[in-house]
Amino acid sequence: MFFINNYRFSFFIMKGKVKQIKRSEWYVGNQTYQHSHDLHDIRMTCLYAETYEGHQVLIDEKDVLNYFGRQRFSDNLLADLNSILCNKLIDYQKNRDGDYCLSGNISNYI
Repeated sequence: MFFINNYRFSFFIMKGKVKQIKRSEWYVGNQTYQHSHDLHDIRMTCLYAETYEGHQVLIDEKDVLNYFGRQRFSDNLLADLNSILCNKLIDYQKNRDGDYCLSGNISNYI
């Protein structure tokens, strides 16, 4: 635990075994151009590893795409990543929002 400008920070790195890799996709209403006729929802995605402890650990999608040399995320890439990381031990920690995030890059675990 340490203090910066009287804010308390504590970083607890946890370990967990990956059960499976999932990718969520949802749409958010676009409020920026609400007075325009060209109104489309914005697609949001999230890649995460589900551990046997029940935690959902966020994985940076751009990091995965850069590692595999791809521009788009596909079902085949998700299946490959799932087969590579299944039953592997990963390190993760909680961020300020209370979400679990992968510690380090994806290349540390592949």
